[in-house]
Order: sequence, then C-alpha cells, then structure tokens
Amino acid sequence: MARSRKHPDLSDEAANSLEAAEHDAWFRAEVQKALDSIENGTMRLIDEEEWKIISARERAELLRLIAEQDR
Repeated sequence: MARSRKHPDLSDEAANSLEAAEHDAWFRAEVQKALDSIENGTMRLIDEEEWKIISARERAELLRLIAEQDR
C-alpha cells in the first residue's frame, strides 16, 4: 500500500481526500482572486474576438515551431 508523500501518516483514502480538499480550497481561492482582480480593475476581461486573434497567433507560432523541428 503506497502512502501519500504529502501525508504519509494517513491511509491512502484519507490522504487522497485531504489532498482533494486542499486542492479544492486552493482552486476556489484562485478563482476568487481572479474575480476580485476583474472587479477592482487590475485584470481585464478579453472579449471573444480578441481571444480569437490571440489564439490564432499562438497556434500559428506553435505550428511554426513544430515545422522547424521537422526539418
């Protein structure tokens, strides 16, 4: 039976539950920070059209890098 490296004193099931709860708390805090940043203006939302442009540019760059590796 493998013990969690993060919580070696707990059973696997208890360690998994604890790690899931810790991750959930971290994730919720990150989401709240993002929402707070949007609300106070330190982070802006990107509209769909701008996101399409950004995504297309990044995708083109990745395809260029892949093509370079194939040479």
